[in-house]
Amino acid sequence: MADQKRDPQPHWPLGERLRVAREQAGLSQRQAAEAAGFSVTAWGQLETGLRSVGGGQTVPANPRPATIVAAARIVGVEPSEALNLAGYDPRQHRTLLQRPSAGGRPTVSQRGLAELISQLTERQRQAVLAVVEAMLEPEEADEGTGAQPAPAHHDVVERKISPDLTESQVYEEKVKRSKPGTQRRPRR
Repeated sequence: MADQKRDPQPHWPLGERLRVAREQAGLSQRQAAEAAGFSVTAWGQLETGLRSVGGGQTVPANPRPATIVAAARIVGVEPSEALNLAGYDPRQHRTLLQRPSAGGRPTVSQRGLAELISQLTERQRQAVLAVVEAMLEPEEADEGTGAQPAPAHHDVVERKISPDLTESQVYEEKVKRSKPGTQRRPRR
C-alpha cells in the first residue's frame, strides 16, 4: 500500500480503532489529547476522520504519520497497525516506529508538566529546577585546553535577583527571566 492522502469515505477505520482503545483505557478525548500533546480538536479529528474547513463544511482529515503514531501509543494501539488503518505503509516509516516518542513530541505535554510542577512544594520546585539546569549545563572544563565552561544559568540569575525576595518570588523571577522577551533591563 503506497502512502497517499486518503479518499473521501464514510468509514474511517483508524478513528474507530483509536476511539475503542481510548475508551478501554478509560480516557476522555481531553485526557488522551493532553497526554499526546494535541488539542482536543485535533484528537477529535483523528477519531472522526474529518476536519472543519469553515462555513460548516468538513473534509477528510489527512493526519501526518507522526501524529498517528503518537496517538496510537497513548491509547495502546500498535503504531504500525494505526498507520496501516490510516492508509500509510508502515514499512516506509520504520524510523518513526522505532522512536520512543513520535515526531519528537514529548511524552508529557507542557500543560501536563506545568500542572504537575504546580503541585510541588517550593523546595521540590527548587530541586526540579536544579536537576533541569544540571542537564543543560555544558561539560566540565577541558583538561587539555584548560577552557572553562560558561557559568550555569542559575548562577547568572542568582546574582541579578535581589536578596530581599522570598524563595517563591525568586522562583517566579527565574521563570520570567527564562522566557524570551521578559528579561528586565538592569537599573542604573
